[in-house]
Amino acid sequence: MFLTDGFKYFISNEYHAAFFILIPQLETFTKNIAEKMGIPVIKKVPEGIQGKTLGDFLLDKNFKNIIGDDLNTYLLWFLADKTGLNLRNKVAPWVN
Repeated sequence: MFLTDGFKYFISNEYHAAFFILIPQLETFTKNIAEKMGIPVIKKVPEGIQGKTLGDFLLDKNFKNIIGDDLNTYLLWFLADKTGLNLRNKVAPWVN
């Protein structure tokens, strides 16, 4: 349902609403792929443990091998690279 709504907003040129729906869904989808492929979805941090971010997955060489270099580079630039559009962190910085 959320994906359908996101695409409806996108097609209607309501990009802000579309990205607020689609980007968190994409991050969840990414984590699910990583988990199914045996890539850890949590990481150790000084405060304990936390879930990996979309950027963490896109920087992981094993994940990169799964989705391919071209798609990985595009998604990283578009969603999570500070030198790119970095839409994930602009639209949904609370998602983790």
